[in-house]
Amino acid sequence: MGGTRDATAERLDSEGHQAVWRDVSMVKMAVPEMAQRIADRAMQLFGAMGGGDDAPIHRAFATARMLRIADGPDEVHLRQIFRQESPARWSVADSPYITRPSA
Repeated sequence: MGGTRDATAERLDSEGHQAVWRDVSMVKMAVPEMAQRIADRAMQLFGAMGGGDDAPIHRAFATARMLRIADGPDEVHLRQIFRQESPARWSVADSPYITRPSA
């Protein structure tokens, strides 16, 4: 993930924000999700002790969840990624897997 994040930061500096919207949306989805997965795994490893004040895992879990919402829900970022995709060269209607009613 660090490679994608670092490459996006470099492109942002050199090309500007218009050129990296798609990449930024991908990073904004991946980083908070990974942080939440890590906090969840830590909570699983520590068990009930992870929820106490002795270990800051419960705060890390809450912060990671908040990060997934604060910068926009994942669906907003997915929509942004989809908008930056090039148009398909085929349509669903042309698919050989679509059955057409017989006349």
